[in-house]
Amino acid sequence: METQRPVFGLTKNIDSFNPLRVATHEYAAIARDVRAAGSWSERAGRVFRGPGWQPAGTAALGSKAPTAAPAVPAVPAPEHTG
Repeated sequence: METQRPVFGLTKNIDSFNPLRVATHEYAAIARDVRAAGSWSERAGRVFRGPGWQPAGTAALGSKAPTAAPAVPAVPAPEHTG
């Protein structure tokens, strides 16, 4: 039996019903992160590394402390009978 329910969807609400804004909001966030980067290697990391990537020892923009990804419980394989 599951002890935690998985979380799906957006990590932040988009305060717009404009389809163009909804489709491009993440590109705008990437551009803000690149502008705020302190070095070229950090800029490259913001563009080419995974979502939410942060340089070692730094917190996400707008957060107060470094955060770890939430733990995802292992789901047992279904039992096959037959």
